[in-house]
Amino acid sequence: MLLLRVKSTGYYEGKVGIFENAVLLISYEVKEDGFEAPVCILSTDIELGSEAILRYYAVRWVIETSYQYLKENLGFEGYKARSIVSIERYILLCFLAYTF
Repeated sequence: MLLLRVKSTGYYEGKVGIFENAVLLISYEVKEDGFEAPVCILSTDIELGSEAILRYYAVRWVIETSYQYLKENLGFEGYKARSIVSIERYILLCFLAYTF
């Protein structure tokens, strides 16, 4: 899980691009030798606080990187299936091929 240790956070609520009301959160990750580049997160749920947005982002990041791995390494990008059984069989075959 991606964990951000926030040293400084910029918070803006208002119009962002095509979104009439959104939250733009800019956070800096603290490293031992200084700061990393800022992380900019856009949320259309204006009811969430900064910590909740960062928690949701961390969970979502794991999901997105998993999808990217599956598409790039196991060929899920071009596969089209209509039934859940077909999808389950394809995933099983990919994992079997990957482990052998």
